[in-house]
Amino acid sequence: MGINREAAAFLCDARADGVSFGRVLTLGRLNFSVDRRELEALARRHQGPASSIDDALHAYSERFFKSFLGAETVEAVDHSDYEGAALTHDMNRRVPGEWEQRYDTVVDGGTLEHIFNFPEAIANCMRLLREGGRLFIFTPANNQLGHGFYQFSPELFYRALAPAHGFEIESVLAVQFRYASTECGALNEPYRVADPASVRSRVTLVNSRPVSLMIRARKTAHLSEPFETFPQQSDYGEVWATGDGDSTPAPHALSSSALRSRARLVKRLLPAKVGERLRNEYDRHFVHSFRNKAFYTRVKD
Repeated sequence: MGINREAAAFLCDARADGVSFGRVLTLGRLNFSVDRRELEALARRHQGPASSIDDALHAYSERFFKSFLGAETVEAVDHSDYEGAALTHDMNRRVPGEWEQRYDTVVDGGTLEHIFNFPEAIANCMRLLREGGRLFIFTPANNQLGHGFYQFSPELFYRALAPAHGFEIESVLAVQFRYASTECGALNEPYRVADPASVRSRVTLVNSRPVSLMIRARKTAHLSEPFETFPQQSDYGEVWATGDGDSTPAPHALSSSALRSRARLVKRLLPAKVGERLRNEYDRHFVHSFRNKAFYTRVKD
């Protein structure tokens, strides 16, 4: 767990958007795997002083939070104090009441996927923040089987960090990496990820590279029990509300009605199994794919 180049840029962009980091709590002490060259690029991009580069270069990320992000204090909570965490607590269980609303910023740099009782763990993150504070989550989404207990869907965070639970999502990005070791750098620029409720479709991805999610959410209200009402997957919610069991076809980049009509015609003319394979190949390349601009848009586009 830690802060890599992509996470550091995401945090710096948040500060550029006006986010004040103030009192920071990290889940575990976060390793810092950004090198000097990458820090110099971040400093140039955000007009940071050159002195902040030397300050930030350290095995752990606390100095980066202070020198690059203006954090006042940085503490860590962990299951044990073997890495020097200020607070020790099993995040499978509710945090002490006196810790609630103590922090301006809570950062998960790769811990939540390792905690079996995920609903309690994320609820703890939500409780720890003051109103107006930010929750940052960097977590596996695809092709990291066995890394932790879980890999996560964008739907989960859009539904869990919603107004009904005292939060609002500000940004969800997907990052595709070359290797399972995400410290080695991303394959390309991040993608903004659409809210499944907004596009009225499951936002899916079938690919061959490790993918992580980067999430930023703001706390709008303090709820002692954030999940007193459980989140529900958006497409099921729509079916239950309308009684219409025919789901809307997934939107995709190639939305020309003429093209879709030709594809349907070709499918009808082919033997059933061939037509089904053709449809699945089309879906793999254009629907369940970063090519699908209804689901994913490059940050720089």
